[in-house]
Order: sequence, then structure tokens, then C-alpha cells
Amino acid sequence: MYLWKCFDKTSQPSTFTLQVQFMFLRRSHRPLFRFAAFRSLTGHKPVYDIVILDVEATGTSPSSDKVIEVAALKIKDGYTTEQYSCLINPGTKLSEDIVNLTKITQEMITKAPKPETTLGKLASIIGDSTVVAHNAQYDLKILAAEFRRNNIPMVPGFKKYLDESEQNKFIIGDDQVTHICTLALSRRLYPDLDTHRLSDITEKFNLLPPNAHHHRAGSDTIGTARLWVKMYADVTKKLGFCPPLKFFEELMETKAKDVEKFIKTRSKQ
Repeated sequence: MYLWKCFDKTSQPSTFTLQVQFMFLRRSHRPLFRFAAFRSLTGHKPVYDIVILDVEATGTSPSSDKVIEVAALKIKDGYTTEQYSCLINPGTKLSEDIVNLTKITQEMITKAPKPETTLGKLASIIGDSTVVAHNAQYDLKILAAEFRRNNIPMVPGFKKYLDESEQNKFIIGDDQVTHICTLALSRRLYPDLDTHRLSDITEKFNLLPPNAHHHRAGSDTIGTARLWVKMYADVTKKLGFCPPLKFFEELMETKAKDVEKFIKTRSKQ
């Protein structure tokens, strides 16, 4: 299974760096981070519960388009605890544009399981974890529509994508930091980039996994996870401590021109 390892090449906190390596491993519960890298800087390790998520669909409209592939990577306190990737049979014909974009063929999805089976499994993996995705609003919005169509309960992260009358029926659990969007974070942390598309960012920072195929959920989940590790490391370096997920939720709401001031202020707290 595909996991990552994050490690430092220097021993001096003042020149703290992190590199992300894509690894092919045969056992789960391997660390996403080598904690020494963070402890050398702060004396602490990152602590959070997230699910890296990516969705491919027949289009961009939640009301009319269907999910054709999902992938998820569950991470608890720096350790990968669960992975899931599956094609889904949407019961519709794929357009030529979608086939060309994703390389998912009609034959592939015809043989795939129905959404009521696969999406139930995905919902159980997400649980009450915070979702991390690139352009998270798209993934959550189209998943919320699919969960609703298939009568699958959802956690609060999906609340704003449902009508108020539907929230009592589908939403379970307590409010929390519901999602983190690496697209929004990229625009704030790396404002000088010409583009913030996942394919371009991962290529720019040399984060591409071997044999990556963009617009396939498995590859894009890996790219998003590696980008998240870089972002977390970059912010940790600036702050001097490992921030909670709430920090990134607030950072997403900060205007790009105010990001450095926001981080500087938080580093003094």
C-alpha cells in the first residue's frame, strides 16, 4: 500500500527542513511523519485526526452528476491507519470528456460496485475526522448529494451542502473543524505561484508520486497528502510549534495579503 514518510535531513532547528518520500509498503500503521523532525524544532509531534480525500465524478453538478471513483487515507496522530480506493458504478454513461480526463472507461465502471456499498464504506472511514482535500468544497458538495441520494448519514462537515430540512435527517455527530482545503491554503501560503492546480503544485514542489495519473482519485489523494505534509511543515517552521487543525481553518479565512501578519501574531501566542 502507498504511504509516505517525512524526515529531516538536518539536525539544526534553524535550518529545519522536511522532505516527503513516497514509499511502497506492505504494512499499515506506518508513520506519516518521522516525529524527530518536529521534536527537534518544538519538542512536540503533530496531533490530529484527518482523512485525505479525493473524488472523481461524471461532471461538476451535485444535482445531476454522479461519483465514479473515491479514495481516502485516514491519518491519526501522524500514522496512516486506513486506506480506501474504489471505482463506483454510477448507472450512467460516461462522456468522452470524462473518459479522456480520467482514463476511466465505461467498461471499468460497469464492472464496479454500486454507490450504496462503496459510499457507506467511505462514510465510515471519514467518521468524525476532519476532511483534507484539494478544492474541498467540490468533493464535499458532490459527496453530500450522493450520500443524500443513498440515505447515508453524514458528519457536520457536510451540513452546509444540505437544505435545512435535510440536516436533521442526515447529519450526525458534533460540530468540529469540518474540512481543510489545500487549494485555499496554497493560495495563501504560496501566493507567488502562477497556478494552484494540484497537478501543477505537486510538480512545482517535486511531490509527484511515481506513475502519477492526475484526475484519478488514488493518485490525487497521494498528491494531496504530500502537499498537506509540506504545508504543515512550512507552517510549523514559521510558528515554532505544531499547530492544531483549527489554525488552518482560520488561515483559510485569512486574506492572502494578511497571512504573514496572521502567522506572526500566532507565533507569539
